[in-house]
Amino acid sequence: MSTGFDQLVDQLKIRMLARKDQEQIIGKLEETILQATIGSIAERLSPRQFNKYERIMDAAEDPVAAIQMFIATQAPELASVVERVRKDEVERLRQAIANIKA
Repeated sequence: MSTGFDQLVDQLKIRMLARKDQEQIIGKLEETILQATIGSIAERLSPRQFNKYERIMDAAEDPVAAIQMFIATQAPELASVVERVRKDEVERLRQAIANIKA
């Protein structure tokens, strides 16, 4: 069974790169996804929800876990937004890599 890392490597078609390079690309992708997720969620919150979200994010040691917890407890309707952001960012990077190869 493939791990999430292996699945991303396959989606991005970067298997031919050295593991170190793969890790660097996936790491940057994760950062981009996190930033895009934070922004997308913040845009959709009421002022009250946004204040709570900010407090949780400021105190978070693990931003991804904090986002997941916030959505699960405060804004379950945003779960689809998070998944869409992830898919969009993966596709955007996949296209960029394909354009480099072309």
